[in-house]
Amino acid sequence: MVLKMLGMGLRTYLRDGFNVFDAIIVIVGLLEFVNAGSKALTVLRAFRLLRIFKIVKSWTTLKKLLQTVLNSFSSIANLGLLMFLVIFIYALIGMQFFSGAIPDNEDGEFRFNFDTFGYSLITIFVLLTSENWNDIAIMYIHKDGYATSIYFVSIIIFGNIMILNLFLAILLNFISDNLETEDKNETDGDDARKDEIVE
Repeated sequence: MVLKMLGMGLRTYLRDGFNVFDAIIVIVGLLEFVNAGSKALTVLRAFRLLRIFKIVKSWTTLKKLLQTVLNSFSSIANLGLLMFLVIFIYALIGMQFFSGAIPDNEDGEFRFNFDTFGYSLITIFVLLTSENWNDIAIMYIHKDGYATSIYFVSIIIFGNIMILNLFLAILLNFISDNLETEDKNETDGDDARKDEIVE
């Protein structure tokens, strides 16, 4: 850092935001090394990972991909609202039909339940992540019967598979639109160069 600062000059060095970021990371690391700072400075080690974004400056393909993802956030926000609506509806349905204590072998009460709205939201979220969803479904099937499986399978189909596919479709649509725009710009640029050569 010091060599770069000497080579570029202080003003030129401070003009680049990544240089300032690197300087802050190095100073925090030195403070932590000499133990002059508090233990709260160790949390700032995580910011070292943000140095990876330096690659974005030089890697044009990654830059275009990140720009496409950022451009698609408005449509993804609508999908997020739809996802929240699905979670909300399934949480209310779960509270209506499946509330009540479920005995568990370990501590007497099953952790994922539909007794309150908060627990119901958490249970639906866990089901949508597909983390151990079948164990939760089996507990409720033993409690309320096999008709319960319709509820849990529909959560996986609508909430997990369909919403994930909608997310991917939105992202792929924006990526294909960007590629078409780039191809059009390249062909327009090539046509303009050909016209200059002909003249």
